[in-house]
Formats: sequence, C-alpha cells, structure tokens
Amino acid sequence: MNEIYNYLNIVFIVGAVAFSLTGGVIGYMIGVNQTVKICKQAILPVKNNIQDDSNRV
Repeated sequence: MNEIYNYLNIVFIVGAVAFSLTGGVIGYMIGVNQTVKICKQAILPVKNNIQDDSNRV
C-alpha cells in the first residue's frame, strides 16, 4: 500500500511540475504581451502629461 501511495505521490509531483512549467511558460508569454500593451498605453499619456506640465511652468 505504501509503495502505491509513494508512486502516486511521484506521479502527482511530476505532473504538477510539468503543468506548472507549461502553464508558467504560456502565462509568461501572455503576461509579457499584456505588460507591453499596458506599458505602451500608460507611457503615452505620461509623456503628454510631462510636456503639458513643462509648458505650464
């Protein structure tokens, strides 16, 4: 019984690691794309605000 339990633990750990790695890679790529989009959207208004502030001063 202990041997089967240990075997299931190993299978579960290997499966969890493989899943987290594949999910991590896909999630990483999605996260990078989203971060780039958010940064582009966030940086443009900031540049405009800086120019507006410098013109006011």
